[in-house]
Amino acid sequence: MITQLMQKQTPYLSGVHCMAHRTNLAIAMLSSLKLVSKVESLLAKMYNYFAHSPNTTFGILQVGQNFGIQRKQAFEEHQNMTNIHVIIM
Repeated sequence: MITQLMQKQTPYLSGVHCMAHRTNLAIAMLSSLKLVSKVESLLAKMYNYFAHSPNTTFGILQVGQNFGIQRKQAFEEHQNMTNIHVIIM
């Protein structure tokens, strides 16, 4: 739409979507397919499993201790990052 408007003033202009935007458009279109939906769900479940594993939890506590962060605060920071990754997926 914007490209079309700009081409009226500059006829030789060619619009290009960035690769991330093109990928996002393709995924949005394919998400209606059952197989793609199942794969997306599987990946989200795998991420959640590994993000909340005991080894990850121990690592979070170790990093927090190294920086002098309290246990509760370390988990809150981890939860904030986990929420960001889930939104992205």
